[in-house]
Amino acid sequence: MLLLAALVWPISAHAQAAKAAPTFYRGVLPILQQHCQTCHRTGEIAPMPLVTYKQAKHWAPIISKKTTAREMPP
Repeated sequence: MLLLAALVWPISAHAQAAKAAPTFYRGVLPILQQHCQTCHRTGEIAPMPLVTYKQAKHWAPIISKKTTAREMPP
């Protein structure tokens, strides 16, 4: 029984780590959709769209700075 637990534990630990790892589509995009994309999309008031991973990644350092300082979202 102990041997079985020793074999299963690393697999379950790896599975938990994989579940917890954030991804753009699972972790970031829902936040952008809820708090940013009203203004940050083509044709709206904000100066740049934040709809795709490529668009958001480019602005990630500034997004971090502005949200940490609570300047965004307004």
